[in-house]
Amino acid sequence: MALSESEILRVLDMFDRSSWSEMLLQSGSMKLLISKTGRVQSQPPTATALQPAPAAAPVPAASAAPPAAAAAVPAIDPCWIAVKAPMLGHFYAAPKPGAPPFVTLGQMVTAEDTIAILEVMKLMNHVKAGVAGKIARIAVADGDLVEFEQALIYIQPA
Repeated sequence: MALSESEILRVLDMFDRSSWSEMLLQSGSMKLLISKTGRVQSQPPTATALQPAPAAAPVPAASAAPPAAAAAVPAIDPCWIAVKAPMLGHFYAAPKPGAPPFVTLGQMVTAEDTIAILEVMKLMNHVKAGVAGKIARIAVADGDLVEFEQALIYIQPA
């Protein structure tokens, strides 16, 4: 599907207002790699299969949160598998507003189960688990804008 000029301008406006320094947008055979510095600092990312989360993955903590709240977030187990965003978009945990979420903590899933939706330019893309196991952590909030290959959900393999 080709992007129209107005859609590309909308994406560029969103990128300009974001805190990102680089972005890669792919649609069909079109690739758009942009950088706020004028030079691309890294190689363009490539699509990869699901991979285990690194042992020393950072745990996000709110800057204004008290130390007890930050300590309550469990560390990421190295055996967990991160389901990563296949594209930039808005993360939705449920099929529609007010509906129950696709998955909850502790729920068992199969590799083919839909665990979330990523909305990109009004297109809803279903994200599959990719591995059978138990939902160990949901790393993003409903409605969050996520980046390409950002960890969305961690699964403890069965």
